[in-house]
Formats: sequence, structure tokens, C-alpha cells
Amino acid sequence: MKTRKLAVVVGSATRSWIRATILMPFIWTFGVQSATVYTSTGGTSGTPKYWSNSGTWSATGTGAPRVYLIRSGDHVFFDTSNNSPYIDTVLVMGDLYMNNNVSMTFTSSGAIGLIGTNSTISGGSNNSLFVWNGTSAFITGPFTAANIISNGPRYATASSALASGGNAQAAFVMGTLPVDITEFYTSCSDNTIQVHWNTINENELAYFDVLQSKDGKDWKSVAKMDALASASGASNYTADIKLEANIQNAKDLEKNKYYFKLKMVDVNGNYRFSESIVANCKFIQANNWAIDVSPNPAEETPVLSLTALNPGEINVEIYTGDGKLLRNMSVTGDFKNQIHSYTLKDLDPGIYRIRAMSNNTVQSYSFVKL
Repeated sequence: MKTRKLAVVVGSATRSWIRATILMPFIWTFGVQSATVYTSTGGTSGTPKYWSNSGTWSATGTGAPRVYLIRSGDHVFFDTSNNSPYIDTVLVMGDLYMNNNVSMTFTSSGAIGLIGTNSTISGGSNNSLFVWNGTSAFITGPFTAANIISNGPRYATASSALASGGNAQAAFVMGTLPVDITEFYTSCSDNTIQVHWNTINENELAYFDVLQSKDGKDWKSVAKMDALASASGASNYTADIKLEANIQNAKDLEKNKYYFKLKMVDVNGNYRFSESIVANCKFIQANNWAIDVSPNPAEETPVLSLTALNPGEINVEIYTGDGKLLRNMSVTGDFKNQIHSYTLKDLDPGIYRIRAMSNNTVQSYSFVKL
């Protein structure tokens, strides 16, 4: 494992917890949901489930982002073009089959990816499209004999790749930049943010460019770091970023929202962006404490993080998707804005909810274990 650290001072910068590659974070609160996850309920190649049929999906939560998860072994047939509200993420662990002349439309930073060992996206015609309302989007693999896009869909719009010769795998090289981000998060201390990201499978990668925005639209570079080029192993990176003068401590970030993403550039000048995230220091809310789980969704072991501005006790309950209490714990300490992390081992695939209580306040969070 290789590690690299960089200290920079900029006019304004911060960052937040996230997961890697194309997977997108989900955040819910009890009562008022802020994300919708649709999980497939079956289907075979001979008798597929149809995307437009409500019975194809088991929905959790309401609102945006809208995430579709096709389970391993399930076969879903995309049979009709979708209209607003647009899709945010499609994670294919099973099989997704495209009808002819249909368009799957995403948000501007939407993502579709093959994440199962034998997952496929197939079917479609020259008029079958993946469409984004912007340019920060991903189609990603790996694209192998057992895990492929085949027979089309041959086109992606509002992106850097457009196939015309019928070679579907060649069309989506944009999703195969030689690096996988396994973790991307921050820690906060006074007016300094430590930006951390971990990678695997670096191959001919040149450098990372840390981009920051206050509105999620206009981006500027706040730090650059050369790649460690650990082709088969893991690499860890940290950039210390000092905030602008009017931010004196982490609590001040409640009044200053920051967005961040990574630009990953290879030796040939090809590049790809990570998903954009909001600086997680804002989670120090009026009640002065918060919870987080990363990565989310988690293919491996997720990590629960607790933080607070002041000493105290945080009680945590973890529930399964159907409401069964799975675990509970009580954490007492002199937090002083430090992050306390706990690994959540031996979780079966599924959706989990966390309910945490401290100082007569309650916070909720949900995460997905793949």
C-alpha cells in the first residue's frame, strides 16, 4: 500500500463523505425521505420483469436521488423511454435488456454501471440511447466476456463517447479509466479540511485534480496530486486544505456549502470525474452532532462514523429494511469535533436504517450493503 499527503492553502475548500467509482450516496430521514431506491423483484431471461411495471420494483423512500438496483440473477427489460423525474443511478448486478428505439434519461451527473460478476446490459438498436442532461456522467464496467454491454445500446449522448460501428464495448471506454476509487471522504479540524481518497487498480494514471464549487456548477481546482501508480495494490491520498478566512471552525460551515469532486487524468490526457459531493462538515448541525456511513452503497464492510462538537453520549440503533432491530450501541466520549469510526461487519446485502439519539434529538440515516 502506498500513501501520499499534500498540504495546500486555498481561498475556499472543503469536502465530504462519499463512495467511489460510479456508486452514489443515499441519505434518508425517518418520516421525510430524501431518496428513493427501487430494487428489482425477479425476472428471468425467458420471462423478464418489465421496467414500466410497478410490480417489478420494491421501493424504499421518496424523492431524489432516484436509484435503481437490479439484483444478481434478476432480468429486467427496459421497455419504455422515461420522462422527468429523471434517473440518477442504475446499478446492474443482474441483467438489463434494452428495447429498440427507447431512451434511458439520467440527471446531469447520472450513472449506470455493471457491478455484478456476471451482469450484462444488452439488446437495443441504433436508436436506443443513454441520455444525460449535462456532461458529468458515467457508463462503467468492467466490460469483460462475463460482464458486458453487448449488441448495443450503441449510443450515449451528452458524454464523450458515441459509437457508430456497432462495437458497443468500444463505445464506453470513457467508463474504464485506469483507477477505481474505493473511498472518498473528509475529516474536519478547526479551519482545515483533510480530504482523503483511496484507490486500487491504478494503471498509467498521471494525477488527481481536486475541484471545488460553492454552487455545484462553477468549479475550480484547489489541489493537485501526482498518482502513486500502484497498478495492482491500494493507494491512499490526503490533501490538507485550509478554508477561507471567514470560516473559523467546523460549525461555521453550516453557513457555507461546498461541493467537491475529483478529476482523474491518465498519462494520455484522458480524464474522468468522480461524483460531486457536499462538504460533510455541514453535518455539525444546530444540535452539534451527526452520523454518517461510508462507503454507501458498500460492497465491502461499511464504516459508521459519529462526530460531535461537545462531550456527550450518542445512542445508535441499526434496523433492517423491514424494521427489525439488528444492533444497538451507546458511545460516550469527549468528541470535540473528532470523528469516531466503527466497522459494521457481517451484514447481509440489503437496505439498513440507522436511528441515533443524543441531547433529546434524533437523526436518521440509511445505507445499502451490496
